[in-house]
Amino acid sequence: MSKEDTKVAPPAVVVDKQEKKDKKKKDKKRTIEDVNAADDASPVIATDEGDKKKKKSKKSKNGEVEVTTAAEPAVEVKEKKEKKDKKDKKDKKSKKDVSEDTVASTSSTTSTPSLEDACASQAESDAFLATHNITLKPSTYRLFLDFAKLPINPAFRPYLKDYKQPTPIQAASWPKLFAGDDVVGIAETGSGKTLTFGLPGLQLLTTLPSSINAVKGKGNTNPIQILVLAPTRELALQTYDTVSALGKFVGIGAVCLYGGMSRDEQVREVRKKDVRVVVGTPGRILDLANSGDVDFSNVKYLVLDEADRMLDQGFENDIRQIIAFCPKKTEGRQTLMCRLLAHLRDFFKSFPKNSPVPARILVFALYKKEATRLEQTIKRAGYSVAGLHGDLGQEARIRALNSLKEGNVNVLVATDVAARGLDIPSVQLVINVTFPLTTGQ
Repeated sequence: MSKEDTKVAPPAVVVDKQEKKDKKKKDKKRTIEDVNAADDASPVIATDEGDKKKKKSKKSKNGEVEVTTAAEPAVEVKEKKEKKDKKDKKDKKSKKDVSEDTVASTSSTTSTPSLEDACASQAESDAFLATHNITLKPSTYRLFLDFAKLPINPAFRPYLKDYKQPTPIQAASWPKLFAGDDVVGIAETGSGKTLTFGLPGLQLLTTLPSSINAVKGKGNTNPIQILVLAPTRELALQTYDTVSALGKFVGIGAVCLYGGMSRDEQVREVRKKDVRVVVGTPGRILDLANSGDVDFSNVKYLVLDEADRMLDQGFENDIRQIIAFCPKKTEGRQTLMCRLLAHLRDFFKSFPKNSPVPARILVFALYKKEATRLEQTIKRAGYSVAGLHGDLGQEARIRALNSLKEGNVNVLVATDVAARGLDIPSVQLVINVTFPLTTGQ
């Protein structure tokens, strides 16, 4: 009996040594015929009732039968080995699939802080709200005040390494956006508004499937899961630049769709494998949605950037039709709206009526055409406004500047180039509708 067999034998049975010798002699007297009979049958398994050993008959050279202790018969060993190999392969494949899924989702559960851990204390949040004159409706809540604690995929952190502290709109919006709630944010472009809605949206995408089942030739086969609508191509391009740069860290692509460019080329861009974000103006977006070239039925995150401007410019019907192509809120769609004119309304509500100094507001745009559109939008909203940009003659520029200084108008919309070097005293509010190309500007 081998050492291995002794270990597995039931302890209740004790075999006498003399019995072992007698048994061995008896086994050796087996005839050749017995062996032949055994060979014609299945492999012999000799099992002792006491230790339940498995034995296989083997023919020796001198014609006698040699009984060799075997752990298992050859056939059973082979079958069990094959089963074990199959099980090992299955386990390896399962582990590989899990690993691939983890990479594909570009998400991390172990190193991502929870929403609760990301929030500052209520005392710190209240102090931040008071310092920056922020109003939260319908009720207050704890804010995100530390980039290091944001509940985001670690792959995003290199992009944020130079940011010291969230801006007011970011600190106030992120707790709700990361929680999946709808938000109406009121903040001028230049306060980090694009990152405010871009980061939570892309974080959401890292947790969603990156492919869909679609009929070949019918629209895009990659799911468009973020849709950002902007009133002008300039603002759309600016938003696209930020979202595209951020998305590269997690392998998510974006496209910008607007009129005046090749429609077919834009459709080809949308259908690229990694594209899951679309930024664009209402006209071109609706055109591609109506034609079926772009499928918006998988949108999970909808942004209406400067929604009041789009409504004021007559895009309400277009926006309603575009939203109809997207899933309903009850189907998991999250919506964020950002507003511009609310700044003016809030400012004039708080501005003293008996102030000895007239209200003066500067609104900056990057391009001349954008400045003209802004001026018209603000004028239609009922505010006294003048424009200052390169398409105006020298006399018109001087007249607009003097109107603001003398209090005849309260709002001056200007391009940064045209307004450079001007001396305008007692300006109470500056709104950067389009962020300057350089920080110096």
